Amino acid sequence: GTSLAGVVFDKGVTTVTWSASDGVNTAVNCSFTVTVTDNQAPSINCPVATNANRNTNATLCTYTAVGNEFNATATDNCAVTSLTYSLSGDTTGSGTSLAGVVFDKGVTTVTWSASDGVNTAVNCSFTVTVSDNQAPIINCPIATNANRNTNAALCTYTAVGNEFNATATDNCAVTSLTYSLSGATTGSGTSLAGVVFDKGGTTVTWSASDGVNTAVNCSFTVTVTDNQAPIINCPVATNANRNTNGALCSYTAVGTEFNATATDNCAVTSLTYTLSGDTTGSGTSLTGVVFNKGITTVTWSASDGVNTAVNCSFTVTVSDIENPILTPEANQNVTLNTNCSVTIPNLVDGSTATDNCSVVTISQSPAAGTSQAAVHDGTINVTVTATDAAGNIDSKTVVLTAKDTTNPILTPEANQGVTLNVSCSVTIPNLVDGSTTTDNCAGVTISQS
Repeated sequence: GTSLAGVVFDKGVTTVTWSASDGVNTAVNCSFTVTVTDNQAPSINCPVATNANRNTNATLCTYTAVGNEFNATATDNCAVTSLTYSLSGDTTGSGTSLAGVVFDKGVTTVTWSASDGVNTAVNCSFTVTVSDNQAPIINCPIATNANRNTNAALCTYTAVGNEFNATATDNCAVTSLTYSLSGATTGSGTSLAGVVFDKGGTTVTWSASDGVNTAVNCSFTVTVTDNQAPIINCPVATNANRNTNGALCSYTAVGTEFNATATDNCAVTSLTYTLSGDTTGSGTSLTGVVFNKGITTVTWSASDGVNTAVNCSFTVTVSDIENPILTPEANQNVTLNTNCSVTIPNLVDGSTATDNCSVVTISQSPAAGTSQAAVHDGTINVTVTATDAAGNIDSKTVVLTAKDTTNPILTPEANQGVTLNVSCSVTIPNLVDGSTTTDNCAGVTISQS
C-alpha cells in the first residue's frame, strides 16, 4: 500500500519495506520491523466468591461436584492457553475441570490459574466446605424384651458375647457407640459382652454418634428370671493355650480335656457344646476334635429337660510356634561401582520359604538398593529372614563378595629424549614418579618396564 495509517499489525514481528521511484531511475528502498508484544494478562473469574457449603452425598462421606458448578472461566485479548486448578486442604489434586470431582468432608481450597503463555498467570480461589448432615443408623439386637434365667447357683445373668450389643453405621464414621443401664441393673460402657444383669427388669439404651450430628438411640429390656437350672462345670476357667501339632496348623483335643460336666437335682438330659470363632461345630464330646489356629470359643450347655438350659464357656487359643523354613539365594559376587562401593542386590525374590500355617514374608538386611563401601574380594553378609504371621522366623546369611572390574586410568609422562653415554647406550629414566593414575578404588600402584 501507500500508507500504513490505520493498518492492523498482528502480534509478532512484521518487516516493513518502503520503495520510492521517480519513474526513470531504479527504485530505492528502506525497511524496518514492527514487533507487537502481548502485555495484557488474562482475566479470570471464579464461580464462588469465598466459600461454597455442600452436604455429603447420601450414604457417602464425600460430595461430588455437579457439572461446572466449581469451574472458573477466563478470557484474554489473544488467547487463554491454560486454565487449571489445584486443590489443597482436606482434598488434594489438580486438573482442568472440577466436574465430577469428589470432595472429602472438611474444607478444601480451590485455586484456579489462567495463563496466555506470555504474561504471568492470574489466579482466583475459594473454598468448598463439605459437611456431614447424615445421622448414624443404629440397630438394637433385641426388638423389645429379652428374657433370661439366672445362672446356676446365682441370682444374676451374664451376657454372652455380643448378644446385647447394638450395631451402628454412618456415612462417615461412628465415633461412639455406648450403652446405659437403668432399672434393676445400672451402669454404662461400650460393650455388654460379659456384663452381669441383676434379677428383674433392666432397660438397655444404646446411643450412637458420628461426632457431628445429634446422637441416635435405641432401647430394649432384659428380664432375668430365677428358676434353679442345672449346675454345669467347664474344664477350663477362661482360656486354654495350646500349640499347633507338629507340622500342622491345628491342635487335636486329647481325651476329655475340654469336656464339661454337669449335675442336676433330677437328671441332666443333655450336655452339648458349640464352637465359634476360628473353629465352628457342635456335638456332645470334644475328644479328638480339631481346633484351628486362633481363638475358638467353646460354649457348653446343660439341660434337665424342664428348666431353661444353663451354659458355660471358655476359649481355646491355638498358637503357631513352628518356624518357617527358608531357602535363601546362593552366595554371589557383586561388582564395585565407580565410588568403590556395591549396591546390595535383591535377595528376597530369589529366596523361598515354607510354613506349617501361613504365607511367609521374606525380608533382607541390609535392604536391596543399599550402597555399601567395600574392597576387592571383601565380603558383605546379608541376612535374609522369613517371618510367618505368628512372628516365627528363620534367618540365613548370604555372603556377597565384592569384585573390582574397573581398570585404572593412567596418565604417563610425556615422550622425551635421552642422551647416549660414552658407551653409546642410554639410562632408562624414572617414569613412575611423573605419571599419575585415577581409579574407582584406592590402592593403585604404578610401575615401568
